[in-house]
Amino acid sequence: MASYLVSGSSRGLGLAMVAHLANSSPSDARVIFATARSETPDLKELIEKSSGRVVYIEMDTTDQASVDKAVKAVEIQLGDRGLDYLVNNAGVGGFAPDWTEKIASTMGSLTLAEPFSVYPLPAYKISKAALNALTVQWAYALSSEGFVVSAINPGTVKTAMGGGDIADLTLEQGARGIIEALVKGGAEKNGTSFMIEVAGWENATGVHQYNGKTMP
Repeated sequence: MASYLVSGSSRGLGLAMVAHLANSSPSDARVIFATARSETPDLKELIEKSSGRVVYIEMDTTDQASVDKAVKAVEIQLGDRGLDYLVNNAGVGGFAPDWTEKIASTMGSLTLAEPFSVYPLPAYKISKAALNALTVQWAYALSSEGFVVSAINPGTVKTAMGGGDIADLTLEQGARGIIEALVKGGAEKNGTSFMIEVAGWENATGVHQYNGKTMP
């Protein structure tokens, strides 16, 4: 009977994660908060078909006042039960009692910098390296309060940002991989950045191996 909040839920991977959770059993996902700057037609349709399990919360992660307002809205909905899982798919949205997860990228790895040098995206790579460092700092700071903070790498997913048709995984594969990693994870994942696990892709020949292992 877990509760989830997925930021950046209006399209792409965020919308796919909300859809995956909405299609799961209510015993696995009791309520899913889908946050975004605006409610797109696809998100609205998903909410209408969810029997009340998917709740739209307006939130702009670049606006602190908007984030604060969204937090209060979620608190009112949950009462004293608290939020179980927070997926920071877009920006930074706060903390969740059990697991705070952010979307990572292997491009932030110093060890793997050479194979990824073919991608001329220095600012993106630097931001992901900073995300990995921030994940570790949050993990140490919040572990005594029962939080688990990790950064999960979905690899390349067929979205506008993920490379479209040249990407490795479908939206459903990426969404399912992230949610399964959340559910399976525990204290041993605190402060780590790791790949999702996708059957048949564990030993892929490309730059990504979807084997669930910690990224170097």
